[in-house]
Amino acid sequence: NPHGTRIVQILINTIKDNKFGLLLLFKNALSKIMDKLINNLNGSFVLMHFAIQIKDNEMIYDFLNDNIVEIATNSYSCSALQKLIDIGTNQQRQKLLINIINNINNLVGNQCGLYVIQFIMSKNNYYINDAVLGQIYNKIIFLSKRKYSSNLVEKCLEACSPEVVNKLINIFNNEAIIRDLIKDIFGNYVIQKLLVVCTNEEIRNKILGYIALEFPNLKEISFGPKLMNKIIMAYPQIRNYKYNDNSFKK
Repeated sequence: NPHGTRIVQILINTIKDNKFGLLLLFKNALSKIMDKLINNLNGSFVLMHFAIQIKDNEMIYDFLNDNIVEIATNSYSCSALQKLIDIGTNQQRQKLLINIINNINNLVGNQCGLYVIQFIMSKNNYYINDAVLGQIYNKIIFLSKRKYSSNLVEKCLEACSPEVVNKLINIFNNEAIIRDLIKDIFGNYVIQKLLVVCTNEEIRNKILGYIALEFPNLKEISFGPKLMNKIIMAYPQIRNYKYNDNSFKK
């Protein structure tokens, strides 16, 4: 509870130098209840405070690594995990990041798991971000049409190295793929992000041409008219493309 949390934090401050020989006793007690604390808003503060104040905090990071999927997919513990990543030493942080990357496929379909993935990608480390994409590369189109994973695809387009982003653009630069995703309730956001990150004007106009082919079908979809207006406002050159059944002329 909020009051007890504060008391325990003060206790940690008092015994952190092993005063009265109590630190080992406290660590033994803490090790038995970490699973209960990490999933509680107040309890997680105790773990974070311990990690900050006590140099010998490896047991917490061992616990995180041993239970990474369960912790990353819980609404309380996913937030604590992100803070503990920042608190940890370089070695502790690196081990956690590798563990998260290796479990991407167990996290990507979960909202909390997605937050954790986006958090580690927000550090703008191309090595980490490209490694994340490497785990989902072969399923990129499938994931583009899913509620949570589509956000990760957008993040990859935005935060991976330029060389890798260009490879992604080449994958998406396909008439069937563009026409399919632009009509999808989640996939259309991926295509919008694709247009933003694409610096090659020739490729972008080619993608816009594929999108123009789907304008008649978009008119019949609930979110279609709004999406069409948004695209036209952002890329007025799309008006130059004339669609007629399955062909278009510029």
